[in-house]
Amino acid sequence: MRREQHIDFEDSGPLDMARDFFFNRVKWRTRISRSEFENYNLLLAKHSAFYRGLSPDMKAKTMHRVVAFAGNKKFVGHGLDVTMEMKLIVAFAAVKLTFGFEGYLIPILHTIHIASGAFYTPMIKEQTVGLTSENGNMYLAWDRVVSGIENEDDGLHLAVHEMAHALKIDTVVGSPTKERFAFYLNTWLKEAELRKAAADTGFIRAYGRTNMHEFFAVCMENFVERPEAFYQHEPMLFAHTCYLLNQYPLEPKGRELTPRAVSLLMRQTGAKFPKASAKDYTHHSWHWSLTMLLASIFVSPGFIGGLTWNASLPIDGWLYYFLFCVIAAAVFYRPVVIYNVLGMDKYIAFVLIGGGPMLYSGALVVDAVLPLYQWEESSRVIAAAPNLHLDRTVVTLEGGDLTTWEETTYLPIGFMQQYRKNADVSVHATFGKGIMGITRIKDSWYEFGDGHVAESSN
Repeated sequence: MRREQHIDFEDSGPLDMARDFFFNRVKWRTRISRSEFENYNLLLAKHSAFYRGLSPDMKAKTMHRVVAFAGNKKFVGHGLDVTMEMKLIVAFAAVKLTFGFEGYLIPILHTIHIASGAFYTPMIKEQTVGLTSENGNMYLAWDRVVSGIENEDDGLHLAVHEMAHALKIDTVVGSPTKERFAFYLNTWLKEAELRKAAADTGFIRAYGRTNMHEFFAVCMENFVERPEAFYQHEPMLFAHTCYLLNQYPLEPKGRELTPRAVSLLMRQTGAKFPKASAKDYTHHSWHWSLTMLLASIFVSPGFIGGLTWNASLPIDGWLYYFLFCVIAAAVFYRPVVIYNVLGMDKYIAFVLIGGGPMLYSGALVVDAVLPLYQWEESSRVIAAAPNLHLDRTVVTLEGGDLTTWEETTYLPIGFMQQYRKNADVSVHATFGKGIMGITRIKDSWYEFGDGHVAESSN
């Protein structure tokens, strides 16, 4: 039976007009005229208990979003002219679902087709009254949209039903901007799977049990149209839907899912909600781990090669690589695997190509920039020979205390002329050893017996 409605549409007083002006034009910056505001306000209040129950501030928020959503989408009429009133009614169906989110436009949806009645679609090869596709098109039969908004007690609202499909498609195959919804969708679907077979047949209509897609959309219709009844018949599913949509319709003025509301739902229904850190990235198209993987592919080889070249490693460089892969596997397991960013096979590839090399590169940078200690060593040159191909001088060292240098090293080709004049030459170097035990030459120079000193640029 249709709910008896009494809606007072008397003119607002001066204070109410000033309040509405502030919320709509100042706070929410909705650029519509006074007459447009009055018409839109009347339209939304006439057809929705959702809107009538809101505080003036939340009504202004809703008005802003409805106008923005209607202007963001392309509307195409089939056998009828699409009016502004029709655009607002369809847009309002979306705003009801996304009311608790910062991002409310459902970006994947770009065109809304409206026919006067049921239409034939080649996609399913039969007559239908509503259809939403992954290519961003939505099709609605207007007579069913109207019947949906005229009766708010039957849990039937075609526009909300199709917007629910669009919201889910946007999250699963699009680029989700609604973090809360994307993080929690898997948890909701698991709970819904348990309830689908056992759902009250007198409340969740049979069409909702066709598959999980339709069950989701039918639940969204009931949540929007008759939240109190939803709570009474399916309290657990209602609680999870509140958390999924970040709304608490049992407090109609703001519909805000406050910590108090969450606590109340948990006590009254037994629902368990995740901690803030328990995120699920199954339905996200991008994650920082993918950025790390790309950065590692292009950056890590250069860092690793450059920072281990001409350095003395205490263990083989490949052992270092595998060591950091093991560390990366442990460090990134929770934020990548537990949060469902990547499956185990892809995670192994990420560790070997992304996480491991990036940690290795970072450790090498720290090792080179912040040595634990430094020291100086010296050695006499006992032989020198030019290598014109390399444009360098091959120098044989006496050894002595210069234990970290190889027996032969290279000096500039100009060194030969001075060496022939004065064979009494010693080479000096400052070394540094970092946290990884890698020894690097920080500075080097050579000195002749006559006291002449020159940089070696080794």
